[in-house]
Amino acid sequence: MTRLMGRRLCLAGGLALVVLGGVTRPAAAIPAFARREGVECASCHSVPPALNSAGRLYLRNGYRFSAEGARLRDWVKQLPASVQVNSAAGFTKSQISAHLTTAHYYAAGAVNRNVAGWIDGTISGIGLAESGERNRFFAVLGSPARDGWRLRVGDFDPPFDNKPSSSLGVSAPAIYFLGSAANGYALGQVQRGAEAAYVGREWSLGVFGGKGRRIGFTGNANGDSFGDWAGWAEYRPPAAPWQVTGYVYLGRLSTFVPTRIYEEKMGQALLAGRVWGRDWEALVGAAYGHHRNPAGDGVGRTSRGLYLEGRWFPREQTALFGRLDRIDRDSAKGEVTSFTLGLSRQWQHLPIRATAETTVTDDGDTRTDAALQFFF
Repeated sequence: MTRLMGRRLCLAGGLALVVLGGVTRPAAAIPAFARREGVECASCHSVPPALNSAGRLYLRNGYRFSAEGARLRDWVKQLPASVQVNSAAGFTKSQISAHLTTAHYYAAGAVNRNVAGWIDGTISGIGLAESGERNRFFAVLGSPARDGWRLRVGDFDPPFDNKPSSSLGVSAPAIYFLGSAANGYALGQVQRGAEAAYVGREWSLGVFGGKGRRIGFTGNANGDSFGDWAGWAEYRPPAAPWQVTGYVYLGRLSTFVPTRIYEEKMGQALLAGRVWGRDWEALVGAAYGHHRNPAGDGVGRTSRGLYLEGRWFPREQTALFGRLDRIDRDSAKGEVTSFTLGLSRQWQHLPIRATAETTVTDDGDTRTDAALQFFF
């Protein structure tokens, strides 16, 4: 159950990162400045923190703002900053857990029409575990839509994540390919061509063209002790309200113990679909995984999962969402089915977002989570 709850929206650090899909009008990103431009969270985050296709495209292209100029004061306007403070609590039948406040900072903008950038991170020492800290920066040169080319330089996630989620991959982060542990330092792209990133022994390559087709590969090798490889494909017809994504992952981890070396192997396949309308969105995913750990009992185990999610936006800045997870593992726990119902609300003129959700499993476990986010 703990792994099932690992993707709880209210505990995600980026719950209120707000961006604007730049298909209709120039605008800002980051919570405080999205409000300044009159942009809704749902423009790029259907249910935060998961990015929809417009949000992912906007992140890849860099954050460009409406006011552009060559003077210093114009540059300052192009690089606004914002801070988000999070506080969350969880309740089960047997315990209450509270998460200390964490703070995240963001700054992004365009220096001129050809140079844009993004920086974000976590302020340490106020409740976030060290392993969860993240600080990154990247700059984007050029614009594929205007110039036909783009170069991204800095510390950023590859085009798609090559790490499966802890819950078999059938989850919003896996479907949206969020949260990569890998960093890239240079990535180039030409329109209807290819993009690639490489740092150390970690690399990613994507090939895409017209009519909504994208395919790619990612890989990582760390000497003889670790390696993983993944391939993905995405298809979204132009102007169509649906898309399909496929994902295959293979990995190995060598464990050194006295007199022996154990090689742990794992694999995973995911097929996901998404369809949406004016004020709703639905997702479905199915996954199959296999894991073998010779250092344990040496028995290979398989996992099968099904994931369904629906989202409805009855009012501006309000989202009602439900999730159904069914996971079958070759373990003592066996089959587990869980249902989650949640509500997320952000006030247009207040820098506050509130989220609450309750999850019930067929083995009698119930958990309720609530969270508040404040933007500055």
